[in-house]
Amino acid sequence: ELYPLSCEGADTHALILRIRERTSELSRLTQDLIRKAPDRPEPWIVCSLDYSTEAKLNSKKAMECLNRVLCLYPGHTGALLAKGFLHLRHNDGKRAALAYNRVKGISSGITGIEEEPISMPVLPRFCVFQGLVEAFLQMHEVKRALSVAKEALELMPHNPKSLTLIGIVLSQSPEMKEKACKAFKRALSIDKKCLDAVEALSRFYHLEKRYDKIIELLKEQLKHRRRDYLHIRLGDAYKMSGDLELALEQYHAALVLTPDHREALKGIETLEMAAKDESMMDDVEEDVEDELQG
Repeated sequence: ELYPLSCEGADTHALILRIRERTSELSRLTQDLIRKAPDRPEPWIVCSLDYSTEAKLNSKKAMECLNRVLCLYPGHTGALLAKGFLHLRHNDGKRAALAYNRVKGISSGITGIEEEPISMPVLPRFCVFQGLVEAFLQMHEVKRALSVAKEALELMPHNPKSLTLIGIVLSQSPEMKEKACKAFKRALSIDKKCLDAVEALSRFYHLEKRYDKIIELLKEQLKHRRRDYLHIRLGDAYKMSGDLELALEQYHAALVLTPDHREALKGIETLEMAAKDESMMDDVEEDVEDELQG
């Protein structure tokens, strides 16, 4: 939660809300910040992320907000991170990599920018490495993605997210899938609550169609904390394994936490349509059977 009289950290908070599809909270945050501090850069970064949601989907205005910030603050890391994120969502890995590399350069002190509005730590933020890996994978440059992941692991050897990044890159090669799985499990052995590793391992199992493993993994995670996206992924796994009633329960559990979560709503709509189609087929079969008997 933000301090009421401060905008600092609002851009990071907004990025998390955007990633998690918590659109109502993001919209409220945007309105509050624009009203309280219209001259600060953070409200316009938050506004750009709000414009990028599926509900509004105005890419032009989203980029205009970020360019407004970067025109006044050329090295604003929050704006650059948001720009990288938006480019990734549009499958533009090349532009995303440029934005993340600018942040990486700022943290290393190798840019020509004399002054930053927000101080950076000595190491780049971990999300920079994540963004670069995803950008290079979008461009099918697996070697460059692996190089970035290895750099993150060297800088942060005890961070389970670093191991997860290695696993994500390795999972791109069929012959390296087992090593990727081991990397995800190793990350969870360091921190069993590491959500990056949980999500990566869930995706890995999904591609392998090992839905029972996803269900086992996510049920264990939900014992420790309730998260809307964990319920949604569990619902997806139940749906793929054919247990539609349990899938519906999980989507509704997600809506209890986030009432307007679009993925949960779509999941319920898909199940209801499938049930309706099945009911119609049953009616057709009964009609045909009645005609044959008649």
